[in-house]
Amino acid sequence: MRIPSLLEYLTVSQTAKLIDQSIRQADDCWLIRELTPVNGKVPLRCLGIELDFSEVYDKVELNSQ
Repeated sequence: MRIPSLLEYLTVSQTAKLIDQSIRQADDCWLIRELTPVNGKVPLRCLGIELDFSEVYDKVELNSQ
């Protein structure tokens, strides 16, 4: 988060279908969104694309602890 050129990143859970999306705001604060399969898409604003949530977890066996 301290890298000035870093605009956005994803943290993908290994135990549940859950993605945290962190987006740098104009005031240098971070907006953190929790995305689940209900969202359907994972928008990556900095690249101008969307990932299908289901594709992120395609062929992944979740580690339940």
